[in-house]
Order: sequence, then structure tokens, then C-alpha cells
Amino acid sequence: MFASFEIKSYPQLNFALGVVNALLLGICLAGAYFIILTPEHAKSIDEALSFVKNSWMVHMVSVVGVSGIWGWIATHFLRLHDRLHEPHIRKWRAIYDADFILRSLLSEFAGSISQEMFARAYSDKRVCRKAMQRLFYNFVGDETETASGRRMFFYTVMWRYWSLAMLDLYATGILIIGLLYHTITGSSPNPSFFLSVAAILLVARMVANPLLDEAHEITDEQIAAIKSKHGVELRKEAISLTTDLGL
Repeated sequence: MFASFEIKSYPQLNFALGVVNALLLGICLAGAYFIILTPEHAKSIDEALSFVKNSWMVHMVSVVGVSGIWGWIATHFLRLHDRLHEPHIRKWRAIYDADFILRSLLSEFAGSISQEMFARAYSDKRVCRKAMQRLFYNFVGDETETASGRRMFFYTVMWRYWSLAMLDLYATGILIIGLLYHTITGSSPNPSFFLSVAAILLVARMVANPLLDEAHEITDEQIAAIKSKHGVELRKEAISLTTDLGL
């Protein structure tokens, strides 16, 4: 399923990532309850809910509800995959947008474009977003026909990559929180659990790397399509952008 699942638009990508966030939080909550918490603390939670009939059902509904809400918040509001994982853990997106996509797009117009724009795009997220929107997404966005088939493949690849990024984040989080919990409470950790989570973290990072290479290949084809079909418009927009930036 993971290999054959297809994402055809950005809203579908966000929805799929929301589902991933919800599932991973649910797994983390279950792991914390059954493995990390001491029997005394787990019993305290049970006692707090003992006044409710069918408490096991309440547990399940509560976890599903909290996970669903968190999935939406983490994906649409907090954007953990793009605002936390990318800039602070992998640090891939800034280099990808500013030094790969923009430089490749404008390689034929080097004499007309200030090189300062690339430095600004790398260091200033607002400039990068503006440049990417005007020079890339305006030509290959969801409402355009340029390289539309490759765009679908790109969304699918990025869903796989960002799903692994979320697995990376949650695994890191459960490791840190679990070790802090055991340190504070003085309880004995479960070595097998923490070794398993560390192994999952390592595998997620190893599997994610080839996906980035695949994304580069797809983007290369999109860039070639833009240059071939919209070369004149691209040059005009690039010059207009540098003028707007005061370069």
C-alpha cells in the first residue's frame, strides 16, 4: 500500500499526512500507556476513568478523537513536517528550493539575474516562498497543465518522504520523553522497546534518502518542461522579481 498509494493534489497530500500524524500519535499514546508508564501510573489513569462504564471503549474513543484532532493541527496548523523536521533535522528544503530549483530554472539567464537573489532566497524564507511561487509553482502548480503527470508522482514521493519524516519525529520524541520519564520517576526502562524505536528511527532515515533522489529526478523533468514551454515568461518573471526585491 505504501508503495502503490498515489497522491494527485496538494489537498490530498495534506489529508494523507494528517492521517499519518493521527496514526503515529495513537501508536505513541498506546506505547506510552502499555510500555513506558509504570504500573502505578497506568493504574492511576484507569482509576480516573473508572466511573465511566465500558472504560476500555472510552479509552479507545478518546485516543481516536485526540489523535484525529492532533492529526489536523499537526499537519495544517503546525505543519510539523515542513516547519520542524525540514529546517531543524534534515535541513533539506532551503537547499532544494534556493540552490537546486531556482538556480536550475534560471541557469540560462545568469547575465540578467542578480546572484544576490539566490543568497536572499536561501537565507530569507519569505523571499524563497515568493520566488518559488512566481518562478516555479505558477508554471507547475495544481491549476496548470505543465508536467502535470510528473507533479502527481512528486506528491506521491513526497508523501512517502514526509510520512517517514513524521515517523522520524515521533520516534525521536518518544525516545526523549520516555527516557526523561524514567529518569524523573526512577523507574527501569524497557530496553527492548527503546532499542526497537531507535532501530525504527534509523531505518526511517535510511529509507527516506533514496526518496529525495527520486524527488530530484522528478523536479528536473518539471524544470525542463518549464524552460521548454514557458522560457520567455520565465525570464520576464525572473527579471520582474529581482526588480521587486530591489536587486
